[in-house]
Amino acid sequence: MQCAGLACLLIAPSAHADSSRLRELAPVRIFAAPQIDLAPPVSLPGVVVPQAMDNDETIFTDEADSIPDISYSFSWSAGDSEIWRNSDVSPSSPGLWGALSTPRGRQFTPSSIGGGTPWTLGTSNWSFQGDDGLDLALGSNDIVAPAWGSSARLGGISISQSSQVNAEDVENNWQYALSIGALDYSSGSEGDLELGPTAANSVFRYGVSPSFVLESQMQLAPNLVSSGLGGQYRTSLGNWSAGLARARVHDDQGWRYQAAYEVDVFEDLRLSWLGEYRDPGYADLSRYTADPSVGGQRQRWMATIPMGRWGNLSGRYENEQTSLGDSRRSFGFTQQFWYSPNLRIGLKAERELDGGDYDIGIRFSVPIY
Repeated sequence: MQCAGLACLLIAPSAHADSSRLRELAPVRIFAAPQIDLAPPVSLPGVVVPQAMDNDETIFTDEADSIPDISYSFSWSAGDSEIWRNSDVSPSSPGLWGALSTPRGRQFTPSSIGGGTPWTLGTSNWSFQGDDGLDLALGSNDIVAPAWGSSARLGGISISQSSQVNAEDVENNWQYALSIGALDYSSGSEGDLELGPTAANSVFRYGVSPSFVLESQMQLAPNLVSSGLGGQYRTSLGNWSAGLARARVHDDQGWRYQAAYEVDVFEDLRLSWLGEYRDPGYADLSRYTADPSVGGQRQRWMATIPMGRWGNLSGRYENEQTSLGDSRRSFGFTQQFWYSPNLRIGLKAERELDGGDYDIGIRFSVPIY
């Protein structure tokens, strides 16, 4: 094949290109990869199961000691009733005997502050319990009320001290309680916080004799001053409590009279009764948002059956009538117990007979350590 001129000059160099230059123009280039040597597979060691020691104690002795002392036995036994019979007054009684004569038991403390100090964390407060009978609470807490009074919830600081922590009887012993802060109207759901006006509450108790305790109370809030005097009388046939209080709200004033009785029958049944009459113009911290010009009266009957480690089952019937002619009748049941060292269960059921409304609830409480 013959060529001439410029065409021969363009074709001649490509005809002499070597193979290496052609490989550099290729779109894919191949490189050698080094081979990696892998070690042969080795069997995993067996799982070691903790074995019991000769003295029937496991190797987890330290952890076992930190578990609260609550039995996991869910069966009823005769000893459950004996524990309740030995106590003369209900542990939930707000009176001097119920609050002071019962020795302080071990509590489920989630944590401590400062290495061993007796501070405990509650659901809405920090509390301190000293060996000399001094108690201190920071946060939201129920105020201390006499046996013939009504309680309310206050957010702030609460101080209480008693001389009967190491005493054998209530004679010549005393107890005082002081709470200062703001009324707590929080419902407890969804972490809400609703505080009302500032308020203060004080209670003083004195053991006049082994069977009689004298009580006094004073409450202060904006446009409210309330004071009362009463006592508790303890007999072999039951316990009586009575008191009267006087309050001034704005330009109105009135009296409240209350009496209560509690007795144990059939060894495994506790009955209680409460009667109250309230004049128009009376109010206290528990009724601060209510209309003080409306008086009323109420009767309440309650029966409590001890169920050992399952707590106490309480049934309640209440009849309340106002000075305007309105009435409210209701009954309900409550129970609260420790299901295990890490779970507390509360049950509640209530129904109003007049309106037909009802309320059923269950509450689970888990301590955080």
